[in-house]
Amino acid sequence: MSIIEEKINKNTGILKVSVKIKDYKDKVAESIKGYRKKVSLPGFRSGMVPVSLIKKKYGLSIKIDEINKLLSEKVNKYLKENNPSIMGYPLPKKADIDWAKEDDYIFEYELGYRPEFNITLPKKDKVSYYSIKPDDKQVKDAVDNLRKQHGENTFPNDVKINDILYLKLDEIQRKGESKKLVSHSSSLLVDDLLVSGLKTKLLKSKKDDTLMVNIKEVFKNETELSSLLNIKKEEIEHLNNEFSLKIDSIKRVSPAKLNEDFFKKSFPEETIKTKKEFNLAIEKKFSEMYEKQSENKYFNDVVDFVIDSSKIDLPNDFLKRWIVANSDGKKKNEDVEKEYNLYQKSFCWELIKDKIILEQNIDLTEETVFSKAKEIFKLQLLQYGMKKEDVELENMTKNLIQNQEERRRIEEQIVTDEMIKYFKKNIKAKNKEVSIDEFSKLVTKN
Repeated sequence: MSIIEEKINKNTGILKVSVKIKDYKDKVAESIKGYRKKVSLPGFRSGMVPVSLIKKKYGLSIKIDEINKLLSEKVNKYLKENNPSIMGYPLPKKADIDWAKEDDYIFEYELGYRPEFNITLPKKDKVSYYSIKPDDKQVKDAVDNLRKQHGENTFPNDVKINDILYLKLDEIQRKGESKKLVSHSSSLLVDDLLVSGLKTKLLKSKKDDTLMVNIKEVFKNETELSSLLNIKKEEIEHLNNEFSLKIDSIKRVSPAKLNEDFFKKSFPEETIKTKKEFNLAIEKKFSEMYEKQSENKYFNDVVDFVIDSSKIDLPNDFLKRWIVANSDGKKKNEDVEKEYNLYQKSFCWELIKDKIILEQNIDLTEETVFSKAKEIFKLQLLQYGMKKEDVELENMTKNLIQNQEERRRIEEQIVTDEMIKYFKKNIKAKNKEVSIDEFSKLVTKN
């Protein structure tokens, strides 16, 4: 059995695999004997079917299976030992083969070669890095929220806007009706989202007052109403309209004063003495929060530029056939033709990425992948208010990267992070300061 690689041109080639009778004859005979032990046919005891009958009935399919196994084994071995610079995997060429004939065979596989190219990075100011600056309203809202978060709770008797009311809600029984009535204690924020009529009534009320309301009129959103009454959505249609709302308690948050004590509670790690310094700290937090979005936009813009500018000559005809052949019948030639520009972009990016990984020695060792996975997992747990001991976190991380999909995601994140560093180091981008609304429009536009 021999394999010869023949280059047709710089983009494509042929892998010719010669299979002699001696390469497969013994394997087929051995397989037929093994098949005899497990096959059952009417009129014969299990394992006692004559070899001649097995060969007549199943010999051809066994022969094809054995030759295909041999081909797969030898082609894989050739690729591993010779490592030809190809895209995808060798694509079997269709051929009319007389499988019934005991003969030598030659099988051909199409090859699509990875093209040689130089990476073209954007020159100075050809791409922009968008720094997202929070507007005055965002900063003010953040300050207000922190003042409430660190404010003092009081429990007055009167009701004002933004108070939290603790209510007892009771369904009113209709005359002559006998059913289990809904009764539930809940809380409600007095804000501008309330129906104006209900808000007006509440603002004129005080602790221990009871209001009569049409519950379906004042809470038209079924999700909110089911949550307020602690019932399922499908139960709403069976509710009586009339409910009593008794104000059991009123909670009011008095915003914290803008002083050094408040600044310290909001930013424990920093020394802030003035309102101006506090606002700057808020802006910095927003900038840190938006930085990942800015980097993603910058990364995607650079990638688009590099793909368009690097002039990568792909083996397009081979790749189109390869996509169809590997789609499990889901793609036809016309489908691939319509979508090929997207495939083309993806192929180009994979080539560029591999080239940068190799040239920049981007580390994807087990240790690096584990360290990155642990870092990401730790941050995710902290977002949910969970903190794990280091040993437990390490065990959880080991289990996480056993999942191949998760592992690929971690590796992709490492590569993206390293490539952003590479781009920032080698590209002089134009820095532009934009609001979050302006940034959102830029992303949507692209």
